[in-house]
Formats: sequence, structure tokens, C-alpha cells
Amino acid sequence: MPNQSRAVVVIQDLSSEASIRFFREIFDSFPYQIKRLWDIAIFSGRAKKPVTKDSDEAVLAFIQQQESAVGYVYSKPESIQFLKENYHVISIYQ
Repeated sequence: MPNQSRAVVVIQDLSSEASIRFFREIFDSFPYQIKRLWDIAIFSGRAKKPVTKDSDEAVLAFIQQQESAVGYVYSKPESIQFLKENYHVISIYQ
């Protein structure tokens, strides 16, 4: 992170469309598989539990307030320009 702090991971409910698509497309895994890995890392003290938000809007609001926050949202292609102008984003297209 630019401020040399540890990233605060922000996720959505693991059954949400955004989570399912994100984990399938980026990690080629189901959300519950990634959760198992997080649980191990959290239990061992190597990671902190991700912050869970209930919508794309809540994720965006949180990452706007927290300089070290990283998260994902599901967006249609026509909304990408707005997101790029207002947030640091990585766009994933199919």
C-alpha cells in the first residue's frame, strides 16, 4: 500500500454475485474455497478477518473512507469509466 500499512480486505457476502464472479474469474475457485484459506490464515495469525459489506455501494463507500482498503464490486461495462474516475480500479472483462 502507498502508505506502507497493511491492506484492509473488503469482501461482499460470499453468496453474492460479485463474490462468486470475482473468485471464479480471478482465482478459478469458489468463494467457500477461498474462505477456507482465509480461515487458516486468520487462525494462524497471518491475516485479519476481511471486512464484509452487503452491497457494491457499501464496498465503494468503505474503500473511499479507508486509504488502505481494497475490495471488489460487480459493474457493468458502461459504469467502468465512472469507477475509474472516482476510485483506483482494476477492470475485469469476459
